[in-house]
Amino acid sequence: LQAAKEAQDRHARSKEIMDLMSVEAPSSLPTKHDLEEALCTLRDAWAARSTLGSSDLRQRSDIEQFLREAHEEGMKGESMADLKSSWAQRWGEMGDSALLLANVAAGTK
Repeated sequence: LQAAKEAQDRHARSKEIMDLMSVEAPSSLPTKHDLEEALCTLRDAWAARSTLGSSDLRQRSDIEQFLREAHEEGMKGESMADLKSSWAQRWGEMGDSALLLANVAAGTK
């Protein structure tokens, strides 16, 4: 989450600088690409973790709100529903190994 927030901050600063200089920003700033990559990584990691059910409510709220806001700002990426479905299928294919990983993530054995 921190890496994605930092990429978002860099992108916002770049857009602000372009506005302050009264320069028309190119259709895609390099910082937007970096932000989209960070968001892609965060979405995938969050989909994997949330399908295991190993997160507290505050963390879930923070991450999902951040991802929603990024989506509303026009950032591209797969939907969380599609990613969660994909991870649920992967965990299902792993069988007992997925259960072990879920227990480790939750701090139980």
